[in-house]
Amino acid sequence: GLGCNGIIHVRLEGLAPGEASALDTIGRVRTERRAAVLEHVLGPGEVWIETLQPAIRLLIFGAGEDAVPLTELARNLGWEVWVLDGRAHYARREKFPQANEVAVRGARPVPIDAWTVAVIMSHSYSQDLDALRELSPQPLPYLGILGPAKRTAQLLADAELDARALAPRMRAPMGLDIGADGPEQVALAVVAEIQSVLNGREASALSARGGPIHSRAADAADEQKFEVRSIVCA
Repeated sequence: GLGCNGIIHVRLEGLAPGEASALDTIGRVRTERRAAVLEHVLGPGEVWIETLQPAIRLLIFGAGEDAVPLTELARNLGWEVWVLDGRAHYARREKFPQANEVAVRGARPVPIDAWTVAVIMSHSYSQDLDALRELSPQPLPYLGILGPAKRTAQLLADAELDARALAPRMRAPMGLDIGADGPEQVALAVVAEIQSVLNGREASALSARGGPIHSRAADAADEQKFEVRSIVCA
């Protein structure tokens, strides 16, 4: 009776008090931000492998009004969001109630790992320049810059950075070309682009895919991206 004409398999596992379980591994993935794999033995010769990854951490360099809908949309997706700005009167907790962290830039170290992405959108040239210099050597899978390409070219020149070296992971102007107008639509375009980059997709229409929506080959490739630190067999 499913609308998509699919099949759902539900597995129930009993948990004894004090017994190590998948919930413990999920907790470690969240707190330690390390990927893990769960192996669920379904029967003789049949194992279901589940890949667990930490939440995407989005660093927003700029606490202007247009950062508010971006924060809200990212949090709705379950991402961890940090809002940073060099201006204390911009970086206010009450302005970003849904953000995980709101801080004056430079007041505390910013944690960056394999699941961290960043966008530069302070509308201040000097701040954007400093942020670009700080982020350029970091192994970010996605680095977005708000504003026209001409402005970004000037930023790269002033920062003495090689645009070709940053090209594989830098998006400027950031966001998908969906005809976005206004902060909310721009936020949608940016989040969609980040999602597509992290999943290795071209962000084309599903109607043009010409095959299954979920490709087993693509899913298998995604599992190879991250180092697995712990394996639990249920």
